Amino acid sequence: MWEAVKSGQSTGTTILECAMVVDSGGSSGVNSSDNLQELQEKKWWLEDDDVMLLTQINNDRPFMQRKDAMKAWEALAATLRSHPSFSRRTLDGRKAQNRFLLLIRQHKSSSNASARLSGVSEDESAKTRLLDDIMPLYQDSLATKRRQIDADTKLDAAATKAADVKFIRHQAMLRGRRQSTSDSDGTDSAPTGKRKMVLEAQELEIALEREKLAFKKAKFEREMEERKKDRIEREKEREERQQIRDIGNQRHEEMMKL
Repeated sequence: MWEAVKSGQSTGTTILECAMVVDSGGSSGVNSSDNLQELQEKKWWLEDDDVMLLTQINNDRPFMQRKDAMKAWEALAATLRSHPSFSRRTLDGRKAQNRFLLLIRQHKSSSNASARLSGVSEDESAKTRLLDDIMPLYQDSLATKRRQIDADTKLDAAATKAADVKFIRHQAMLRGRRQSTSDSDGTDSAPTGKRKMVLEAQELEIALEREKLAFKKAKFEREMEERKKDRIEREKEREERQQIRDIGNQRHEEMMKL
């Protein structure tokens, strides 16, 4: 018994000092944990976070947005931050997009490497299955955007060329008027020069009409392509909603049978 008391007395100072150290560190504990979490988020992504990110991307498909794409990524990031199981609390739209692009590049490289290794089977994870589903959709969206850029470039070129033709026509008409005024003396070359200027003006006017028609045709084709794409997307969304309803009805029927 005396030995226990003596032992307690001999260690009392050490216990008190430890308690003081713990109390002094408590005031900065919150800041330290926040800094540690931010540092960890900068270093790596958890597998579960990647799966949740890809699942939300597969649902929302922000990469298919033609307008306000970053707003779609910001909304996706906000949805993930609100989920208690998602560990990256500082995620924003730009970070989510960058992580997605990195996963796409890694998946593409991994797929190419796997294709070269014939006869080798690999275990398919949830992240790999999600990337397999998203990859063709992402590639289609890139192809669509490239077609839109090409169409816009052609429209701009046609508009610029039409403006140039209009300017040339205007200049030709001015030259014809000046030539007609200077040759009003009745020389033999005056009628020929005047007819030539009129013919040039007519040719330029015909070329201008052709450019206008080409511009209208390209614009019409682009609008038809956009309408077709929108119609296909709406059909896909209806099919997905119907599949979700069918699954819900099936589960409800199974529960009723129990």
